[in-house]
Parts: sequence; structure tokens; C-alpha cells
Amino acid sequence: MRKEEEEYTSNNVLKSADVLLKEATKKLSAAMKANNDLEIQVAKGMLESSENFVEKGRKGLQTCQQKRNELSKKRSAATVKRKETCSPLSTSGTSVGSL
Repeated sequence: MRKEEEEYTSNNVLKSADVLLKEATKKLSAAMKANNDLEIQVAKGMLESSENFVEKGRKGLQTCQQKRNELSKKRSAATVKRKETCSPLSTSGTSVGSL
């Protein structure tokens, strides 16, 4: 999976977790007001699931950030190496047209 796709997927997982968390909170509140033990357990399961989504999304974004940092380091190292190995153009007065 490409870096952009991984980041997009991780962001979607976090958005899903947010929606699930809000729904679970509403469900839990209603279940507690109604003193409905079954619905309280369902809401608890939803909350646990949303926690798992958040963790998965965070790990995915951390992986993307680590890959981005590695690529940045490699790019910087390649730039430095290229600068070290490339010689500047000669300024001896010889032009390309006179060769």
C-alpha cells in the first residue's frame, strides 16, 4: 500500500472511531437513564471497539510518520552525496560553443 493510501486509511479509521465513540456515549447515557443492563453492556462493547479503532489509527499514522522521516533522511543524504560528487562547472573561459 502506498504511503498516501496508508495515511488515508488510518485517518478513516480514526474518523470511524470518533463516530463509534459518540454513538456509544449516547447509547450508554440512555441505557444508564433507563437502567438497562443489556444496553449498558452493548455500549461498553462499542466503547472498547472504538478504543481499538483509535489505537489502530494511531499506529497507522505513526508508521506513516516514521516512513516519512526515513525518506526525508535518505533524500537529505542523497542530496549531500550528490553535492559532494558533482564538480562545479569550469570557469576557465572555454565555452561550449567554442569546442
